[in-house]
Order: sequence, then C-alpha cells, then structure tokens
Amino acid sequence: MTRIPLTSGAYQSRSLIANAQKSFNLYLEANPPETNPPVPFTLYPRPGLRLIQKCPTFGIGRNVYCDSQGNGYMVAGQTVYYIDPNFNLQALGIIAPGTSIISMADNGVTILFVDGTTAGYTIDIQSKAMAAISDPNFSGGNWVNYIRTVFALNHPGTREFYISGSNAVTWDGLDFGIKTSSADPLVASVALNDQLWLLGTKKGEVWYFSGDVNFPFQQLPNVVIEHGVAATYSIGQSDKFLFWLTADKDGKPWIAQGAADYSVVKVSTFAIDNEIRSYVRWNDAVGYCYQIMGHLFYQIDFPSADKTWVFDKSNNQWNQYSSIDINGNHHRLNGFLSAYMYNTNVMIDWKTGDLYAFDPDTFTDNTFPIVCIRGFPHVGSNGNEVSYPGFMADMEVGEVPDMLLDDDGSLTTSPWSSGFSPAFGPFLQEGVPIITMRFSNTRGASFGNKRPRSLGTTGQYAQILKWDSCGIARDGVFELEFAVPCKTALNGAFLWPEPEQAET
Repeated sequence: MTRIPLTSGAYQSRSLIANAQKSFNLYLEANPPETNPPVPFTLYPRPGLRLIQKCPTFGIGRNVYCDSQGNGYMVAGQTVYYIDPNFNLQALGIIAPGTSIISMADNGVTILFVDGTTAGYTIDIQSKAMAAISDPNFSGGNWVNYIRTVFALNHPGTREFYISGSNAVTWDGLDFGIKTSSADPLVASVALNDQLWLLGTKKGEVWYFSGDVNFPFQQLPNVVIEHGVAATYSIGQSDKFLFWLTADKDGKPWIAQGAADYSVVKVSTFAIDNEIRSYVRWNDAVGYCYQIMGHLFYQIDFPSADKTWVFDKSNNQWNQYSSIDINGNHHRLNGFLSAYMYNTNVMIDWKTGDLYAFDPDTFTDNTFPIVCIRGFPHVGSNGNEVSYPGFMADMEVGEVPDMLLDDDGSLTTSPWSSGFSPAFGPFLQEGVPIITMRFSNTRGASFGNKRPRSLGTTGQYAQILKWDSCGIARDGVFELEFAVPCKTALNGAFLWPEPEQAET
C-alpha cells in the first residue's frame, strides 16, 4: 500500500506536468515529528463565515477595526459604525463617497482614519463623537499608524510623511520628513517593531525614533528596502513582519515579507507569481493579517480578478480560499479584512457590509457550502503505462453532529441554499455527507467524472473512502472534492492495491 502524503499547499505550475495541485479552502498543519505521526502534515478545512450582524444600510465593506481599548468599528459604504460587545451597530457618521480601503489608528483617546484622499476624520473613543478634520496642515493619507505618541501618515502623491502633535490630533506644517532613498512617491509609512518603514512604489527606507526636538524621527543609516509596493493596500501588518505585493526595477509581481531585522524575502512561489501575472489587474489587491488556531495568515484579495490567496506563515505554504454563488461558481472569499474583537475573529462582507465571525467551528459561509478541493501530486511509474486499481482517501469520518441528522442518519436539512442544482458539486442528493474523487490520465489537463463516496455519519469512524478501477495512465493525478457541514481532516491517500503494469 503506497501512501501519498500532502506536504505542500496549492501549486499549479505553468506546466501541469510538473505540478497540478489545487488546494481550495484548506490549510496545512504540521504534525510534530517527535509524536511519530502517520504523515508530516494534516489538511483542515478553513474556518467558515458565521453571520453575526446584518449591515443596516447596504454598502461595500471598507474597514473593520478594533481600537486599543477593545472597541470595534467598521465602515460600510459611506457609513461609519461602532460595534458594541453584542455586535450591535451604531451609526456614528457619514464620510465622503468612495470605495477605497479605510485605514484607522488610535492613541487610546482618539481614532484617526483616512481614505486615500486629502480628507481625514476622528472618533472620540469615550463619547463616540465623529468629526471631519479641517486643519489646513492636514494632508490626508492612504495609511495611518500610531507610534511613539504620534500619528504618522504618508502625504499622497509625494515622498513626504508627516506626524501629529504628541498625544494629540494637531498638525504643524513643519512636522514632516522626506523619503530620500529614491525619487518614487511614498505609498505608506508603516509601523513595525517601533520603527517606521517608508515604502514607495519602487524603493523604501526605515526611520527610527530619535527624540530630536525639531523632528523626532531620523532615517536609519545604510538600510534601503529595494522592493516597492505594487498595490497600495496590499500591505499586511503582523507583530514582527510586513507583507506586500511588490514591484521594483527588476520586475513584478511577487509577494514580499519584511522582517524586524530589515530583511526582505520572497514568500510567493513561482506558481503564485505566474497566477498573479495572469490577472488583468493586480494593483487593487488588498492584504491583511490575522491569527487563528495558532497560525499567522496573510490574506490577499484581488478584487478585479475575483481571487483570494492566503499565506500561512507557520509553514510558508499558500492556499486558495473561495466562496461560491448560487450556481456553485467560485469567487473571492466573501469575508474581507479582519480584526480581532470581543474574543472573535471578525470579517466584513466586501459586497454588503455584513459582519461575520471567521469561525473554525462553523462549516458553511452563512449557509452556503464551503467547497474544498485538493489535487494530489503526480503518481507515475517511470513512464510506463500502468493501471490504477484502487485509491483510498485517508480522511476523518463519522463526525456529523447528531443535531443535523434524522433518525435514519441522513441530514435534517440540505446545506445548499434554495436554487442549487441537486447534481452540483460533490452532493448528488440530500443525505449523508459525500466526498468525490476524480482521476486524470492526461497529467492534470482533464479529468474523468466525479465518483461519490459517503463520509459516514456520527460514530461511523471505520468508514473507508475507497474507489476501485481508477483508470490507466503513465502519470495519474487524483483530485478530491467535498463540502461537508461537519468536522473533518485529510491526511492524504493510499494507492491500494498497488498500480499494475497495463496490458498493451
């Protein structure tokens, strides 16, 4: 019995004969080698989107934020909301029309936020009073950060960044610095490890807090960031890392990771680079970081391309996330942006402004199924044509919650919203959860029909997911698909029985 482990994320090469591994809505978790696990990695379905509050006024999601005092806020369309601990929404005010991402920061007393124009707004954390900034020395910005008692912002379209007064939201026309490492405009001044990274469209540099009375920040000598930002809002901030979609004099696009030691490394794979390069537009990408189940994720959404990609820092692997529509077509993830508030990972719906909990114990996207797809590595036989008599998925079974089952063990309700074709995807009819397998004898270029198997019902832990008579090929590729409203996990698969020399 030959085991086929899964040791990487999504990787579809420019040529499918090298790699044809799809990975939709799954992430890898390393199993500690000292525990002698059966496989080095187990794949788990991504968290689901649990609706926690409908947006009172329909508007695209532009921001979700938790301030330093633990209060939640969001922006949908033109409306700014306070989110209370019960996730009720209180409208605080209206901002100028627009669709850009909103950047927020606070000093413990006041929240400052900007929309990429010359406008700016404040919210008093105590009273929740919102106001527009009218100071002529305020220039707006794409990004705002709080560092060493001041707010720091880029001056859009220039190489300048400027700061507020200490512990205040006041502005002095002389409190600014200029990026000097290159002549390209500054995209963002981003706080990392108590320093400011000034990232331009081609290059960047780092400034530190010197405490000088004239201007408290100074450029760090001999540190130049050679990789600019190709999408203004692709920057994701974590505790010790920055991530962004980069552009520089040598080419683009790829995903960069900047660290507290000023190093910048490429974290995207050749397959991801090629995928992004195929998009008609990538400069509208939006990136952000969140942590779930001990994993640090950097998620980057490509609105024009309708795609979502997620980088797992714990194992440096990429996976594609998607939500499906009523016809079963894959789109970018409906959950957008992220903030941790009230012990919940919160996302906002990019289309409607609705609020979701991004919850590992939720197995649907607000009643819509989460369709997981996993392609396997090529299984060849040194160029010989062989018969694949059996394939067995090593998957967790027997975990359907009792509350979802009728007395006969079938699902009480279908996980599909009304309007789905009963023949769509892995489900052929209402009943026990189903997983399908399909096989490619063309090295991943095309596949045969999906063949269903039952995932079992509660307590059926010995259920075997086995398919016989898979086909004949010189280099076979297997693919699994499932959308089950229950806990599961995938350890890879087995070829069983072993492939046999095909008759000629």
